[in-house]
Amino acid sequence: MTPENWKKSYEQEKPPHWAEDSEPSPLAKQLLVDLPEETKNQILEIGVGNGRDSIYFAEHNNEVTGIDIAEGAIKLAEENATKKGLQDKINFRIGNAEKLDFKNESFDAVYSISVLHATMLPDSLGEISRVLKLDGKVIIYLYEMTETGGKKYWFWKKEKIEKLLSDSNLAVEDQWDFFDDRHEGEKTKVLVFKLRKKNKK
Repeated sequence: MTPENWKKSYEQEKPPHWAEDSEPSPLAKQLLVDLPEETKNQILEIGVGNGRDSIYFAEHNNEVTGIDIAEGAIKLAEENATKKGLQDKINFRIGNAEKLDFKNESFDAVYSISVLHATMLPDSLGEISRVLKLDGKVIIYLYEMTETGGKKYWFWKKEKIEKLLSDSNLAVEDQWDFFDDRHEGEKTKVLVFKLRKKNKK
């Protein structure tokens, strides 16, 4: 999807399918397992959807910033945060993964689901590394390939992603993949990476 398609998807009467579920993702829970509980962690979510995971992070005493390229997503996330009484604890704002508007080493963790495959990965991964503190944690979930109508459409192949991660000083701590066929007539290969920012080479 292009940025314009992302924006238009939130302009419909009904939110897009990925913004329907209000339960936090298991990956959001996994991120908090890997972060120290005794401190308030600065967490950046790239692509907030309906805000469910940013809300979960804030409910667990973290300082959260959530960005999305779509104004409709930000409005929806803000509405859901307000329902939970967390509107003052999450900074939702328009933002672009390829050019993050934050200072170097601003965050203890960065989290992104179903977004980065639609960006220029050399730019977005470089920006994630830049704004992440040394030894900061990252969880990203992105598509490698979608198969529909008997045709395969590739985003970024795993080998290329791994090279870009290394170039961005992001060390792979764990990685797994699976096929998602929840949408009729479509099958998507998903890659999940758990990362840590390492020292520069």
